[in-house]
This record gives sequence, C-alpha cells and structure tokens, in this order.
Amino acid sequence: MNAIADKMLKYSNRFVTLLEERSGTSKGRLINISDRQRMFSQRIAKFYVFKAWGLDTDEYCAECDKAVKEFSDALETLKKAPENTPEINEALDKVQTDWNTFKISFSIRGGKFIPSLVTRSLDNILKQMDRITAMYVAIY
Repeated sequence: MNAIADKMLKYSNRFVTLLEERSGTSKGRLINISDRQRMFSQRIAKFYVFKAWGLDTDEYCAECDKAVKEFSDALETLKKAPENTPEINEALDKVQTDWNTFKISFSIRGGKFIPSLVTRSLDNILKQMDRITAMYVAIY
C-alpha cells in the first residue's frame, strides 16, 4: 500500500510541477510549495504511525526525516516570499508555531508513541496550509 501511495505521489508531484512551470510566475511556485506542505504533513504522519505500529525500518525513518526537513525548508521559503500579504504572513506564523509544537510532541521519549496527538497536530497544519494555498491562489 505504501508503494502505491509513493507512486501516486510521484505522478501527482510531476503534474503539479508541470502546472507550476506553465504558470511561469513566482506565485505559481508559491502555490506549488504551499500545496506540497499539505502532502508533507500527511507523509510525516504516515511514517510516525508506521513507527508506532512497529514498522520502524531504516527506509521509513530516512523518508520521514527527509519529509520533516523538506517541510521545514519550504516553510522558511514561504515565510520569506515578497509576494506575501499580511494575512499570509500571519497564517504562516501560526503554522510555524504549530510546527514547533509538533516537533516537540514528535520526539519520542521512553519509547512512548502518541499517534493521536501527532496526527491531530499534523491535520491542523494540513488545514492551515490548505487555507494558505487558497490565499496564494487568490493573489495569482
């Protein structure tokens, strides 16, 4: 199932990248980046749940670490975008706060997993990024 999801992600990403290239604007790039943040939030949640279920492979850990880094890097890129409106900046600050909180709850202490808290945090970030993506579309 994970292999099918990864294949779908690959094709979806290629399609969205083509749309971004076709737009030829920096706003198209921002829409793509903010949209990918939604995907990263769910990807991180998936790997965390896998770990909680005992599916703690080196490959999954590496993929999770990669998704966490890409989310963090993309959030910084979005926060620095000169196209941002005050409303977008405020929403991104909220995501940053929630992301910082998530990173604390994500760290595993004593082998205890808290999937409901982590997935709830990431679902909240997903919803916020959905709203931010819509804001970027509106300024397009």
